[in-house]
Amino acid sequence: MRIPIAVQLGLLVLLTAVSGVAVLAIATWFTTYNFVVDVESQGLELVATTKASQIASNLDLLETTCKSIATRILIQSALKCYYAGNTSDENWTNPIADVQSALGSRGYLDLYQTIIYSKDGKGAGQTLLNQTSDSVPDITLPYTYSNGTSVQLGNDGLGYPPSLYPNLTYLGGSGDNDSTVVFPFSDYTLGLDSALLLGPLKVNNSFSLVSLTLPIANNTSDTEILGFITIVASAANLQSVVSSRDGLGNTGQVLLIGPSRKANTFASNEQPATAPSAASAAALSGAQVHYIFEPTPLPTQASRHSGMSTDMPFILSTYSTALQVMLQPYLNVNRAISHLSTRNERGANVAVGAARPQSTLVQWILLVEETHSEAFAPVVRLRKIILACVFGTAGAIILVVPLLTHWAVAPIRRLRAAAQKSVEPEITPHNPAAVSQHVEFEADDDQGHTIERTVEHMNEKPPLACGRNAYDVPWGDSTVPQTSTVQNIPAAFRYRPGSKKEDIV
Repeated sequence: MRIPIAVQLGLLVLLTAVSGVAVLAIATWFTTYNFVVDVESQGLELVATTKASQIASNLDLLETTCKSIATRILIQSALKCYYAGNTSDENWTNPIADVQSALGSRGYLDLYQTIIYSKDGKGAGQTLLNQTSDSVPDITLPYTYSNGTSVQLGNDGLGYPPSLYPNLTYLGGSGDNDSTVVFPFSDYTLGLDSALLLGPLKVNNSFSLVSLTLPIANNTSDTEILGFITIVASAANLQSVVSSRDGLGNTGQVLLIGPSRKANTFASNEQPATAPSAASAAALSGAQVHYIFEPTPLPTQASRHSGMSTDMPFILSTYSTALQVMLQPYLNVNRAISHLSTRNERGANVAVGAARPQSTLVQWILLVEETHSEAFAPVVRLRKIILACVFGTAGAIILVVPLLTHWAVAPIRRLRAAAQKSVEPEITPHNPAAVSQHVEFEADDDQGHTIERTVEHMNEKPPLACGRNAYDVPWGDSTVPQTSTVQNIPAAFRYRPGSKKEDIV
């Protein structure tokens, strides 16, 4: 099949242009795709690292504030007097005023309640002092008395939330010099270098309470414990980090996951990885975790954690990114990870950045989660632009090139037509068989035969000469006439007497 020259030229231009654009598009896709994905991943990691640092800073502030209260001289003096045998109420008059002063100082952190415990559980009782700040606001706790009456923070009995205060168990010898080991839980020990964070206790959707229990170390002896103190504080600072929309985009959400154990730490056989030691992946993957603060979606968006609450535990391995960040050891700086295409505990397709708050009080996991579609929106936009460029270029060429090629090859077509005419001249079709025409004359017999033979000879077509001899034969010797003249001979000629023979010829 013969392809016209205009089509050939158009296909050549189309193939060349589209090939160049396609090569450029492919190179741009791979280069820009990796760049866009890296930028999105780094953004999630940066937000997760920042949020985790804020959580760790708030926990450090709580610990520092509580330790400063534990070092107050009036409190330590009253404890020493108590162990010396002074169990009167007057012994605690000055410490009560001192505690009220500490709790009443409002700043970045709000402190509401405190209970001081003895170091060994001996004497009058385990609890030596309990106080609620005089300036505490009205906080209705999320439970009631047996008669249905609501409980306010600071009321007698349940006004001190049981879930925020440890039930200390003392184990040790009966002698004065025998050391005593204190257990808030069967597998958790309180010592000089330990602290226990309990909660958060959800009061409502925007407010929670936490408590910190730590030893009261003697200011004059780093090895002596005078007692233990539990301080209840607001968790608003922690919750504000989770609820803040900074750096989250349109569908971003901050999630805080922790162990289901009350101590906010994993069991001894489920410990996450640290700088010097690796974690047991099998044990940690089966650990029970829960949300520290209930995940709440934006008002205009569907929940990606439907049915989940702070009281509903789930297996850590169901959120693969959370498990992975706990299996990864970290050093002095926050080590964040990110996955742009993964599944959460409900199976939703999400993009996640994860980091671990560096705090000795808790073993929490901070997640920055957004929808997969938002994470890949720049990639989808890039793909649309590249495809539009490629197919737009091809479409423009298909529309424009045929017109240009038709105009460009017009001289070539005219030249070819002229060449064909010069090489193949037109020849009048003829009947190869000689046809004799019978011309009737009114003449005598001898003259009639002569005229008939002459007409036959004129109707015969001589054979075509070919090659060089057709033109080299001398004129005098040629038997082929040089020109062909059409003879118009009447089909019948009536001879009249008196006509000459030359008139007939």
